[in-house]
Amino acid sequence: MWKEENLPVMDQRFSLQHLGHSSKKLFGFGVEDAFIVSQEGFTASFYVSDRDCRPFAGGGFVFFTDRERFCRYLEDKQTVEQRLLDHIKDIVARDLSALSNGELFKAFEELCKKIANAFEFYAITEQEAVQLIEEKLEAELTSSGLDAKALIPILTSPDKIIELTEKGHQLFDLSLSKSIKGEDSRIDPGLLRSLLFTIKNEVCQDRLAIIQKHGIPQKAVELSDIFRSLGHERLRLRYVFMQGLFCRGLFFNEIVRRIGITKKELYFYNADEVKTLVLDGEKVPTPTIERRKRGYVSILTNGDIFHLEGDDALAFTKEHIQPVEKTDILHGTVACKGTARGRVITFRFDESDHHLEKMDTMEAGQIIVTEQTHPNILTAIDKAAAIVTDEGGMLCHAAIVSRERRIPCVIGTRFATANLKDGDLVEVNAIEGWVRRLGGNPENGFSSK
Repeated sequence: MWKEENLPVMDQRFSLQHLGHSSKKLFGFGVEDAFIVSQEGFTASFYVSDRDCRPFAGGGFVFFTDRERFCRYLEDKQTVEQRLLDHIKDIVARDLSALSNGELFKAFEELCKKIANAFEFYAITEQEAVQLIEEKLEAELTSSGLDAKALIPILTSPDKIIELTEKGHQLFDLSLSKSIKGEDSRIDPGLLRSLLFTIKNEVCQDRLAIIQKHGIPQKAVELSDIFRSLGHERLRLRYVFMQGLFCRGLFFNEIVRRIGITKKELYFYNADEVKTLVLDGEKVPTPTIERRKRGYVSILTNGDIFHLEGDDALAFTKEHIQPVEKTDILHGTVACKGTARGRVITFRFDESDHHLEKMDTMEAGQIIVTEQTHPNILTAIDKAAAIVTDEGGMLCHAAIVSRERRIPCVIGTRFATANLKDGDLVEVNAIEGWVRRLGGNPENGFSSK
């Protein structure tokens, strides 16, 4: 399971299509059964069925370990990125308010298609797709009598680091919620024309020393190289993909201005309804919008996609989503080795409107707890003593940036945000892969244990 911010109802059908049929056609593997749960029409959670996880991982293993196909993937990904970036520059050079409704929708549709193409290349690097590569890497090390848990975070350390420029920080430090979701949210088009990040080559001496010292098997080195390359390429694509989402926010602002609806309503329109809204001015009835606000699920099953709304959606999620476990000890995967002790600061998706303010007041040495990290909290990451996430695998954003910055990180704890609150005192053991709550926030009446 993973979450995405800025995935309104209009995106859910194509997202499932690109995980399923389109992915199979383009890459030779994809999923048959998955679903997306909408939260407030803006954030959504992806779930892949248990029966699909192994075949999806198997397809990812065959694809990414085939050098020719992997190289072609990297070349095609760069083409998709450049087309999106070029299109963004074309859009910000135009006055959207001067376009007719037909011209506006055509430009909006073209941008959405290019964002969707980028999503295709991004989605097949999710943890579910690369799980078998990670397992094979662990098996190669273990069969040689090596400590896989300790070695994998070092072997997969990147040799390229993405550094945000000043303009990049101005754009990405804003959460998508803060810059797009709000009714009064505005984006500076000039930022989208700027150089937002640079790439620095960096040789990981620890990795080279470990390979020589322990005699790491060649197969393990090759598998770790896949992770190193994919980690960098995935993060780079994330930045480009987000630029597309910021650019799309310009269209959201123009649509609500000229049509006379709220953004909150627009996020609950499906793609066909957005087309009818812009071209014909036809609005979705208020009772339908209210029903979708209560619950909305998009479901892919055996290649077909359908949707549930309201009480039907709530019943589906109750049946298919595992309830939260309450605990003081969380277990996950080590993404970057180390230990830390400090007070928790949470960056939850449902509180993203306040992320910028929390980063400003955050103290150095606090422990970040979040569903998963995103570029908008990089300033917080640079202050953190450790990172703990609910979700993610070795290619998630938290894993990549923690290895770049050598910050202890435990990912995939599943229930960290449900159990840890701002101010809680925690111990992070990113050697054995656990996080322990030592005490609550003293301001809330808790005492250390």
